[in-house]
Amino acid sequence: MSTFTVSAKRPAKRAKTPAAFADDSDDDEPQPQPGPSAVQQHVDDAGTGASLKDRGAALAAAGALREALAAFDQAQHHLPRDVGLHDMRAQVFSELGRHWEAVQAATLAVKLLAGGQGGGGGGGGGAAEVHVTLARAQANLGEAAMAAATYKWVPAGGGGGARARPGLRH
Repeated sequence: MSTFTVSAKRPAKRAKTPAAFADDSDDDEPQPQPGPSAVQQHVDDAGTGASLKDRGAALAAAGALREALAAFDQAQHHLPRDVGLHDMRAQVFSELGRHWEAVQAATLAVKLLAGGQGGGGGGGGGAAEVHVTLARAQANLGEAAMAAATYKWVPAGGGGGARARPGLRH
């Protein structure tokens, strides 16, 4: 049985005025410069996310699926609303045999697409491709009826991307 003791020591008294609000204008120390603006940080995140997304696509095309998934997962932190990114993640999950996660990623991509949040620009994630990815993931999970219902949502013509083809679409 573990035991522990509690110290009866009282914490040090606090100053009545928090240090952040104390008037220390007499100091000649240089004031720290503010960091990058929120807009600049968003631009940096988007650039980093796009770079990670491209790296993941290249890794997946080379057959390094686990590494591709790691890159996509990192990109997701920078581009959480990128439809194409979630679509590619779903495809990698399917290739790895992780069908439930593939359905989850593809469902998120479809929801973002339906909400008009195409996100990261560039790479793929069109309505036909996203719905086909979701239907394939559902079929791989053994949900044939759900897959058939999802295929009905594929836009007519499919934009040329609805055909089955190897590799990731981006």
